[in-house]
Amino acid sequence: MESSRTTLSVSIDNSTITGINNPGCYGVPAWTAGTIDLDITNSSITYWEYGILAYEYYSSSSVMTEANYNNLSNNSWGFWTNATSTAIQEARYNWWGDASGPSGVGPGTGDAVSANVDFCYWLDAAYPDGNPVYPGNAGEDVTIYYGYPPANPQLNASGGVDYSWSPIDGLSDPNIADPTVSFYGELTDYPKDYTVTITDMYGCVGTDELTVTVIDVRCGKKMNKVLVCKVPPGNPGNAHTICVSRNAVPSLLKKGSYLGLCDKSSIIYEDENDPETFFVYAYPNPFKEACTIEVSITELTSARIQVVDLLGRNVGEIFEGNLDTGVHTFTWENVNIGETNSIYFLKVFTNKETKIIKLMTGQ
Repeated sequence: MESSRTTLSVSIDNSTITGINNPGCYGVPAWTAGTIDLDITNSSITYWEYGILAYEYYSSSSVMTEANYNNLSNNSWGFWTNATSTAIQEARYNWWGDASGPSGVGPGTGDAVSANVDFCYWLDAAYPDGNPVYPGNAGEDVTIYYGYPPANPQLNASGGVDYSWSPIDGLSDPNIADPTVSFYGELTDYPKDYTVTITDMYGCVGTDELTVTVIDVRCGKKMNKVLVCKVPPGNPGNAHTICVSRNAVPSLLKKGSYLGLCDKSSIIYEDENDPETFFVYAYPNPFKEACTIEVSITELTSARIQVVDLLGRNVGEIFEGNLDTGVHTFTWENVNIGETNSIYFLKVFTNKETKIIKLMTGQ
């Protein structure tokens, strides 16, 4: 197609243009000394040295191309132009032969594109089955546990050189990839979606979003303790919510428990007049040969741990001494291995409280 300082409009749609890879051959050449407006859609252009060529003879010449929703593959150059930066050629939503996008000035290994070709966004498979590939990723959703650190978790967007987050509520800097986010406003404002606009090194712009959730885990008379869903190892069916000091939380989390409520009906509340200073769990229960006993201490205390039978006889002296803040684990072996349906009582004494748990033997 050639013209001599005339204006020519050309549309190509639903066409298959196949070459044999001969050097110097062009699938769709647009050469002009005047003006050409070229529109290519829904077409397959393959096996050429230049799939699409937009060539301006003079500085006053103009080629304006819109080549969108096409399959350009197995060409040396998918799209080549000598057009100036004031005449960007549009080539969006095309399949370039590889999901990574076009090569040349592009980021991928598909057919090459030259400078001044707008290839954002490409398809990840041949048209019409392919989906657009947008730059960047907002990262994983984030949960803030109100009342337990970190109070300002970090967001982690990637894939770009410029970032812009919206809304800016609680963000340390809305124009970087990895701002910290803090609780902002009211608990009823959450979950809240944050959108990041990402511009990559090729000028492609995409958006992605993540969700920030805030869970209030404060508890205790002074709201200075933490709600934890205690999951006994090997016995998740016995999960229950406890209210412990912050110092006791890390060791609980390491053993598979998690922050927050197990369910609303399982909350263990502190007594307003005599706050609990420790919690006791035994698992499995019923047990056959041995059970594990966990004592979660919220403050330094002296303690004695024993097991008695139905007649009150001491059948197991487990511990006597001081216990630091944290979770302490003990094991008690059944003194009558093989018996079933026997009942014992685990007693834990501190200088402030006494707690008793019924233990049962089973099959």
